[in-house]
Amino acid sequence: MMLMIIEAETHATRSPSGPSKSVWLGGAVGLAYFLKLHLHTQSAGSIEPDPDSDDKQSRRIWWSLVIMDRWHASSTSSPLLIPDGSVVVYPEDQTLLGEPLYQLARLSMILGHFAEAALVVPTDLTALIVPPIQLVGTLLRGELERWRESLPQTFFPPSNSPLVHLCYWNLRILMELRLPESEPQDLLAIAVQIVTQLTNNSNLISPLTYHSTALATLTLVELTSLESSKEEAEKSLQSLRQTRIAHSAWDEAIREMINRKQSPATTILESQHALTASQGLQRLADLATATEEGRDPVAADDSKKESEQIVPLRSPQRYQELREAIRNGYLSYILGGETNL
Repeated sequence: MMLMIIEAETHATRSPSGPSKSVWLGGAVGLAYFLKLHLHTQSAGSIEPDPDSDDKQSRRIWWSLVIMDRWHASSTSSPLLIPDGSVVVYPEDQTLLGEPLYQLARLSMILGHFAEAALVVPTDLTALIVPPIQLVGTLLRGELERWRESLPQTFFPPSNSPLVHLCYWNLRILMELRLPESEPQDLLAIAVQIVTQLTNNSNLISPLTYHSTALATLTLVELTSLESSKEEAEKSLQSLRQTRIAHSAWDEAIREMINRKQSPATTILESQHALTASQGLQRLADLATATEEGRDPVAADDSKKESEQIVPLRSPQRYQELREAIRNGYLSYILGGETNL
């Protein structure tokens, strides 16, 4: 069932030919509970010498489901199927899972907290001086930074464990979007880090790579609308489209989304140029008419300027579309709102 989860999410961009990932994941979690995989005997790990014993295999399977559940909830804006109360990290898990998977499991637990916080509906409570959403953001930032500080030195440089670093930068994007003081350059630097890891580790194969590719792409597309980050964001998008990156079945859908989002921007820019040219020609014609009628062309032009009401283009709220994509599930957003997940 876990293999079918991976199969379903791999082909989510195509026409669905069977149960979705959500169906397989729900069934797998239900079966795991029936088999009592969430229960763990602490003494078993120290007594059993066989690394592939049933108890240890069950523990690895359970943690794999926990990781799958957290990333599915975050990418589809869905509630967790496995609550925190059923997930406890024990000291022997580090040896049992191996260092990379152990750190990824811990990071996925933090991601679960991000996913749960995103589903909390804001209230109208005014008793608190600091808004609850800001308090949650501060706590999540602290939790993520404590995880980063606990990473062993063997994880550096990032090429030693690129998947763990990709997942970390993924959470950094989610964190930045919860900070009211977040700046475009900070968000851009994180997205560029993801692009760097994807291009420098093109042979990396993992069911989780497309999450980073998708979120970095959405971030860069959003940043192309801001003058301060436009040039570098477009350069990074070009790398994602034309450079060989860590492969996933979602790459084509992500490229199509880039083209779909950039085309309207190009059309709007061309329309604005055409409008400016048209206004310039009209003004020349008005000046010529005023001269033929014996009126002062400068005075006529000034009079027209005073009578015209210039309405500036309304600038969109910062990160509005990006926040909306994450709030509704960024994978569904890339598919154009379809729910094949």
